[in-house]
Amino acid sequence: MRDLHRELGKDDVRRRVRFKDGDENGGEELFDEQEYEDILNICSYLNWRQNCWGRVEMVKIDIRTETSREGFCDFISLPPMSRKGSDAEGYVMYDPDLALHYEEINKVGQFVPSASTNAVTPPTSATGSASTVAGKPTLTEDERKLNSFNKKFKPQDSTFPAFKAEQDFVRWKISFSSKLLLLYEENILDPNYVAPSLSNGDSQAAMDLHEKQNTHLYTLLSDSVTTLVGSRIVMDHVNDGITVWTKLIAHYGDDVAAEERAAQLFEVFTTGEMDPKCTQLEKFSVGFVNLMKEYNNYCTPSQRLDDQQMLTYYERYIRRVPRLRDLKTQMNTTDRLAKSQNQSPMPVATRLQNYSSNTIILDGDYKKGMLASKRHANLGMIYSGDLDISNQPSGPRSEWSATCNFGVPEVPYPYRW
Repeated sequence: MRDLHRELGKDDVRRRVRFKDGDENGGEELFDEQEYEDILNICSYLNWRQNCWGRVEMVKIDIRTETSREGFCDFISLPPMSRKGSDAEGYVMYDPDLALHYEEINKVGQFVPSASTNAVTPPTSATGSASTVAGKPTLTEDERKLNSFNKKFKPQDSTFPAFKAEQDFVRWKISFSSKLLLLYEENILDPNYVAPSLSNGDSQAAMDLHEKQNTHLYTLLSDSVTTLVGSRIVMDHVNDGITVWTKLIAHYGDDVAAEERAAQLFEVFTTGEMDPKCTQLEKFSVGFVNLMKEYNNYCTPSQRLDDQQMLTYYERYIRRVPRLRDLKTQMNTTDRLAKSQNQSPMPVATRLQNYSSNTIILDGDYKKGMLASKRHANLGMIYSGDLDISNQPSGPRSEWSATCNFGVPEVPYPYRW
């Protein structure tokens, strides 16, 4: 892996590296800039995971079970300072001192509790009895995992980070899940995790382990989560840590992101104004209306804008543009005339559509006016004698006039001197 990182740092290798596309054609494609940067972060991620577990010579991490795609995506989303990296870019080097610190916290390697202080009665197998070899009990894989969890288990653990502020969710999620992976051999936070059951052919030891881990996870989350919505989620799903975690991800990973995006959009269309000298009325008008529609997709149902509110914000946005301001005056006059004749004024939706169609016409008129001005200026330059013809070929006009097309593309007539 480190050899890959070193090779990818070379410019010539970077220009040649390809990946196999997963489509039916199976073509090879170049990595884009972001994908390339992600590859360079793989070693940094592995060093980070090792630092948070223990010294490599004592408890080397197993990449197959103790790393994941989701964990890597969370890692690269962290700002450089939060990774405790070795440089300003956030690259993480293996740190033996930091690894020793976490080795002690995680009670692994040199700090594994002695058997005398953590004696656990060997559990029975799924059939109800423990197997023996030469008079000594041997455990199945599920029983071994259960035994390992019983040794590490603590009813309460103050070393898990607290979740106190909604804006810190991503950082808390990474920190909490990383520490939990050091405690659990099974990644019960994985969205694809399936709880063991007899119907799936799982052993009693596997089901016991799942039950203990799920309850323990709930205890950790109830101690860690103190936000308003998070606390309510914890109380709604007692002793079901996996469900609590899933609900937290759904709310803070999606709902909070939507709320933040809605707040950003609301600020834009309630404070923005179109430039009075704008020459692309259609582009900015349609873009502004689309911002309001996007806001309606992200905000809560009670906050959605109706047509009248959208029209109010739109007319505020265009109020400094003379051509659109004149259009508004015309429509207001038409509405007043309709009311005086006991007729219905123009519907709000129609008024918005009228603005949109007229911006196209106004843009077209502006472009035609600009072209006419340029054409007039060019003709004035030609007839005033300002055109420099000092470098034109001499000779009969019939032989060189085809080269003087004044901007009209055509094949020059061959010179005949």
